[in-house]
Order: sequence, then structure tokens, then C-alpha cells
Amino acid sequence: MKGGTVFDRLARVLAAIGDTEPLAAAIAGTTLLLVAVLQTRYRRLPGFLIALVAGSLLGWALDAGERGVGMIGTLPSVFPVFHLPDVSAGDVRVLAPGAAAIALVGLLEAISIGRAFALRRGERFDANQEIIGQGLSNLGGGFFQCYVGSGSFTKSGVNAEAGARTPLATMLSCILLALILLLVAPLVAYIPTPAIAGLILYVAWRLIDFREFGRVFRSSRPETMILLLTLTAGLLIKLDFSIYVGVIASFAVFIFNSSRAVLRATAPTPGRAGRRYFRNAERHNLTECPQMLVVRLDGPLFFGSVDYVEQQFRLLELTKPDQKHIVFYLKGMGTMDLAGADLLRHEIRAARARGGSFRIALALPLLEQLRRFHVVDELGEENIYISKAEALEDAIYGLDYGICAHCTKRIWLECENLPGAGLIASDREGVSEDAEAP
Repeated sequence: MKGGTVFDRLARVLAAIGDTEPLAAAIAGTTLLLVAVLQTRYRRLPGFLIALVAGSLLGWALDAGERGVGMIGTLPSVFPVFHLPDVSAGDVRVLAPGAAAIALVGLLEAISIGRAFALRRGERFDANQEIIGQGLSNLGGGFFQCYVGSGSFTKSGVNAEAGARTPLATMLSCILLALILLLVAPLVAYIPTPAIAGLILYVAWRLIDFREFGRVFRSSRPETMILLLTLTAGLLIKLDFSIYVGVIASFAVFIFNSSRAVLRATAPTPGRAGRRYFRNAERHNLTECPQMLVVRLDGPLFFGSVDYVEQQFRLLELTKPDQKHIVFYLKGMGTMDLAGADLLRHEIRAARARGGSFRIALALPLLEQLRRFHVVDELGEENIYISKAEALEDAIYGLDYGICAHCTKRIWLECENLPGAGLIASDREGVSEDAEAP
């Protein structure tokens, strides 16, 4: 029985090791050794072709076919034949689930291969173009009785090892293969299968990037987890299922990271040339306004992150109960959905219920989202600002001046014009809009 996990295959190999055909092993070993030497020391030579010819000549000289060694055999035809598929509605219903799974695995494999080789060579990879190309090729192949096609690590590895750099290499290889089949198709029958096996073993070994393993282990725990889960699934289950495992694990990590949008209280701190930067107030131990809370959201505000963001709001409310006037800075927010908008509307009502106010400063493209999700209807157009400085200025003049009269912190420029300004000498500069630091 063929197939199974890696360990199943190893078990069958070990069980059949006593039946090893010495001649087949010699042909495979010769081909493997020769291609390894040529690809390592003489890269300008067509190492794969030379090794394949050498393995075939060795098989011919030793009469491998007559001595039980498997051969490629005669090709039934040189080129595929056009044939209109005969498919009924019943066939579609039966084949659709399997076809969908094959298409998904094929696309994921092709994209993974393309991205891996692009990263290895420092090139740009367009997954959309790969999907279009794979779809069109399989659509056309369906009219020529072709198997479902996808990317292949071994074939891509052979191409790369041979020095290919552009898609033109694949086109030329197709043309050359057609010419070879036309001219020497009868000779293909004399290629020993062990010679092909030797080439594939070399390519498979070259595809293992140990340095990439080390880089992943050193740089990212989530990526390490994804790598180990995919590797384990490939070893213990099957290769196609391991692709599902890797994709699901990657998706889970993405959702987890996206759900951890950071809400942080910020405060101004002096910078160079008289400018001021907003920094994380807790991390940098900065003085905050006793009545106003300036918070910044970094990350998307969507259904996956609203619970975490709401927890942070409640924590701020608990630890800073007197800071009832909120300026919510959304410049770092990537996107927002209906659940995020519901949270904003809830926080607006909560701030007002505590006797405070709520203002939003944002980048202009986000304004349409707030309108579409009716956040503007809840907040009021007058409480939305494109400039953070304007939001702060309006919020400052809405503070309780009785508290300001006894305040010595005076972190805003406008504080010099509020009651109690004489309590502390101040030569502070205004807030700079073009600086935002973590």
C-alpha cells in the first residue's frame, strides 16, 4: 500500500531494505553523487542533465532493464490530445467537494512555493497573479485530459538549481521538452527510474533551508509554533493536511494579534526644537491632566478586538476616575466594523453618564466609516476633529475651572490662561501635531 505518513513510508523502506536491488541502488547513488558534485563545483554545467544521462548510460551498460530495474518506459503519446469533457450534473454534485479541496490545496501549495522562492531570492511575489495563472492553466488542461496542476517543490527546486531566474525559463523548458520528446521520445523509455530518484533526492535535500529554521526559531515564537505544527502534521499525518494545519495556525495567530489592539493613555513631553511629543504616559512616567484623558488606539477596532479594547477602557476608568473628559486619538486604527462602532457609541454614552465628554481626533479617511456606522450621530459632528490640537483646545476649555484653580501640573499651553495659572511659573510650549511617539 502506497502513501501514508512519513513514518509509514520509513517503516516500509526499512522492512524492504533486505530486498534492495544493488544495481538500482548503484544507479541512484551514481546519479545522486554526480549531480551533487556538478551542482556544487561546476554550476555552469547542466548538472542535472549530465547526471541523468550518466545514470541512463550506466543502466544501459549494465543491462539494467533486463535485470529487473524499473525503466520509465515508452510514452503513450508525445503531446496531449484535445477532448471535450463529458460532465453531467450528477458528476458535478459528486466531484465538487473533492475538487474544491484539491483546488485549495493546489493553490496553497503553489503560493507557498512561490513565496518561499521569492523570499529566498529577494524578489516580489504576487499571489493574485499566481492564482490566476494556476486557474487558467487548469482550465485549459481540462480540455486535454490533464491531471490537476499546481506548483511542485521538486520541479521548482530543479529549475532554481539549474540557474533559472525568470518565468521565461519555464517557457523555454516547455519548448525544449517538446523538442526532446519529438526527437528522442523513444530514448526516454531507457531512462532508469532509480536515476530519476537520485535527482529527486538531491533536490529534496537542497530544499531544506536550515538557516531559515534557525532564523524563525530566534525571531518569532508565533512563527515557530506555526512551523512546528505544520512540520509535525506533515510527519505524522499527510502533506496535504499539513498545509491546512499551517494555514489555520497562521489564521489563528493573525486573529489573536489583531484582537490585541492597544489602548494607551498619552501625555505631552518636551522634544527637540521646542516641539512636544505624545508618549505613553505610564511607560515614561509622564504627568497627565487631572481632568482630561488622551488615549490612542493602535490596531483595528473590529469584532475580534472589541472585548479587549473594552477591558482596557474599564481599566482606565478604574485607575483614572477623575479624568472624565476623553480625547480619543484614532490615527493608529487600521479598520473598524459594526462591532467596533457599537463599542465607540457605548463609550461615548458612558463618558457622558459620568459627567464628562468624548471627542475623537482622526485621520480624514476614517470619518466616512464613523458616519456610515452612525458614530457621528451619537457623538455629534462638532466633537470630531481632524487635528488633535483642536480637539485638545476645545476639551481644555470645557474643564472644571474650580479644579484648574488649584492645579499645579499645567501640562498644556492653554493652562496659562486658566484660573490658578499663577500657582506655577510656566514657559511651556504648545502641543506639536506632527509628532507621535510610543
